[in-house]
Amino acid sequence: MTEGFSLRWYKNLCAVWRCLQGVFHPPVITGLENIPEEGPAIICANHISSRDPLMLASCERRPIAFMGKSELFTVKPLAWLLRKIGCFPVARGEADLSSVRTALNVLRSGDLLGIFPQGHRRTKKMTGEPPMQTGIAMIALRSSSPVIPIRIEGSWKLFTRVYVTVGKPLTFPDVKRVDKQAIEEVTSLIEKKIFSMTALSKQV
Repeated sequence: MTEGFSLRWYKNLCAVWRCLQGVFHPPVITGLENIPEEGPAIICANHISSRDPLMLASCERRPIAFMGKSELFTVKPLAWLLRKIGCFPVARGEADLSSVRTALNVLRSGDLLGIFPQGHRRTKKMTGEPPMQTGIAMIALRSSSPVIPIRIEGSWKLFTRVYVTVGKPLTFPDVKRVDKQAIEEVTSLIEKKIFSMTALSKQV
């Protein structure tokens, strides 16, 4: 996992969130068996709320090292807690080589990496989904790790359900060269797969 990670802190926080979530935002999850029991994989989901990482972490038995926006790490107590639970910063909108190296190291260690490739949560003012950034494809191709597509739907209003659909792993064995075209094509494939899944109409 990442530097500063504490499995005890991670498990305790997930246990607390699981209790709160069960009361206020009970999730309906399908396809959890598609997350491999061992080995590296990239947990790749759309982003509807700041609670998404906690929800996904509390549903999966294996720890997930999530990328988080660098702004969260400017507050020292919060940064300390985030590092304890395996999060690491990424500077949005620029080539952050440090975060890419950390992500690749997580995968080389055989762990799960969590990414919300849209970079921003969808807000009510948006007319559509924020586009996915290409970093997800670059990391997947450079690490040869499977991507686990996840669609999160519903509302985070109190006492409403959140629907989570976990798709089958995506791999890209036909990509022989990691260049701009390959990265853009793989990003598009991942994006299309995520938004083709929906629990609300029972189509996975």
